[in-house]
Amino acid sequence: FGHFNSPSSELSLKGVKILAVEDNPECCGILSMLFQLYEADAQVVTQSSEAFELFLQWQPQVLVIDISLPITDGFGLLRHIRC
Repeated sequence: FGHFNSPSSELSLKGVKILAVEDNPECCGILSMLFQLYEADAQVVTQSSEAFELFLQWQPQVLVIDISLPITDGFGLLRHIRC
């Protein structure tokens, strides 16, 4: 991916709570790197069950969800969250 330059202050996500759910380890690493680069308060998890528990406890402002997760897919996770 090369070297990222620091983002401008206009693009900061500082203080934004983001929960990402992704089962691909490489994608998790990329998401984590981007969230850190833009100073987001982010958590990246790999399973729907873990994401649901963290959502209830942490109350993020933004969700980034892989639709094709194993066991419970992204749509199923969203159905649980909406209930």
